[in-house]
Amino acid sequence: MSGFEFVTCLGCGNENRVISEKRGLAKCAYCLQSLSESTLYETLQIGTQASAEQIKQAYRKLAMQWHPDKNTNNVEVATATFKRISYAYQVLSQPEKRASYDRMLKNKAMGSTAPNPEPEMDYAHASNMFIEEMYRVALELAFQNNRWNAIAPQLIEKGCPPQIAEVISRACVAYRENAVRKAAMGPFIKGLIAFAIGGAITYFTYDSVSESGGTYLVAYGPILYGAIQIIIALKHIIVGKVPNPDSFDA
Repeated sequence: MSGFEFVTCLGCGNENRVISEKRGLAKCAYCLQSLSESTLYETLQIGTQASAEQIKQAYRKLAMQWHPDKNTNNVEVATATFKRISYAYQVLSQPEKRASYDRMLKNKAMGSTAPNPEPEMDYAHASNMFIEEMYRVALELAFQNNRWNAIAPQLIEKGCPPQIAEVISRACVAYRENAVRKAAMGPFIKGLIAFAIGGAITYFTYDSVSESGGTYLVAYGPILYGAIQIIIALKHIIVGKVPNPDSFDA
């Protein structure tokens, strides 16, 4: 049998009688603010001085943990928690919104103003945020030269639906290949120009010497430099892999 408890709303001071096990879902009957006592920082289980990277990692961990698809035995609570986690990340990951929220917490602590009720994020918006974060995870893995069929299982393990995981993984690997090939075109063109210059110098000096006699000049430097650049660039164009994946920073 479920127990009840009385919870005072931090926004308006109204006292509410709620079921203990569903306190995370409860809202104030007067102002409709969530009756969860946690701040957005506490929701993400981080300190108020957390860096942007710490906020991102905390969101990923908790969103994957509380995604409704991974909590089929407790979908209602998981969905509510998932939405609050997503809302916390949306606010704290944006400097302007985070600064405004910090000011609100400071005013609340001083008792000067009551905080505005937190808007409830709809599930579709929260899901879109989660999918976008899965894209970022997949992109990091893709730029570590992982194949799509190695990335997809990792996304599925984190709570991403299988079909979406495959689409995301394929798209990110294709993006990596296109990015690498585009970047390799610069050295390839430079290599062609250097090789052409070396070849032209060799050709014209040979042509001049053949008419007047003497020794002609072979421009080994530009020719070798150009040939090496062309070979390296062609390798990246064909393979589409990052030369130094350990240096990639999402």
